[in-house]
Formats: sequence, C-alpha cells, structure tokens
Amino acid sequence: MKSIPSYNSKELFPEPTPNDVEKYSKLIEHDSSNTFAYFLRANAFARQKKYSESIADLEKVLEIDPQNPMALNNLGTAFMCQGEISQAFDYFQSAIQIDPNYYDAFHNRALALMDLNKIDQAIEDLSKAINLKPDFWSAYRHRGIAYHLIGDEKASYKDYITAKNMEKPVRSKFDD
Repeated sequence: MKSIPSYNSKELFPEPTPNDVEKYSKLIEHDSSNTFAYFLRANAFARQKKYSESIADLEKVLEIDPQNPMALNNLGTAFMCQGEISQAFDYFQSAIQIDPNYYDAFHNRALALMDLNKIDQAIEDLSKAINLKPDFWSAYRHRGIAYHLIGDEKASYKDYITAKNMEKPVRSKFDD
C-alpha cells in the first residue's frame, strides 16, 4: 500500500493564498461531499492558525470517509498545535492503525510522545518513520533530539549529521 503524502506536502497542498478559504468554501457549497475541498480548506485554516475551523473541516471529512488516515493525522496535527497532546496522540494512533506505512503519522506520534516525556517510545516511532522513508530528514532531526534527551550523545550527533547532510525541503511550522 502506498503511503499517503504528508499533511504539508506541496504536491497535495500548495501554499495558500488569501482567497483560498473562500475558494474552497464555494467548492464545498457546490458539492458538500468533496473531501478534497474540505482538506484544502482545513489546510488554509491551519496556515492561518485557525485550528478550530481546520478541525471542523477534518471532522467533516471523517463523517464522509471514517477510515481516512490522512484526516486522522491532520486532526492530530491540529490538536498538537492547540497543545492538546493526548488527543493528538489518539488521532495519530488511529491513522497508523489504518495505514501502518504512514511514515508521517509515526513521526507526528513521536512528537506527541516526546511532549508526553515518553522518549524511548518516541525513538521507536521515529525509527519506524525512517525505515519507511529513509530520506526523512525531519525524523532524523527529531530522533537526534530524542537521543540527546536520554543522554545518548553519540547517536544524537549521528542523526544530526545525517539530517544536516540531507537536502532540506522547504520547512514549515509543522516541522518543529
């Protein structure tokens, strides 16, 4: 099964413009079952830090398509942005149960685990994300941070160098 693109994937979600919410709202008015329009509008809301609106659109996607791992992952991301880590963790967990190859959900769940001070489990998830996507520089970066938190400076440095030597994609606020 091919893994789903990242929540921040430029191929799936181009940089929003000021009129995006209005544009996607018109698409939704025309077809209220258009999950892709809800995704795009949720992304536009998230980029504007309107997480409640983003969450509402992603919940609508799940009403239409309850087994959508991307909607679950994106909900987790939105809840992380609001500081609701336990709820975010549950959404990432659900996304992984539906798509066990969804590397971005493993990465995001690891970030939630780090916030919950479950560093060893976070390292496991980051390692899974790296196994699924060996060029996932952000997973190396965050795993290096996790290794540092448990005092494994050798592993931390190795991951830092690996991440640094990889070609860095355009970064977003969701990478940190």
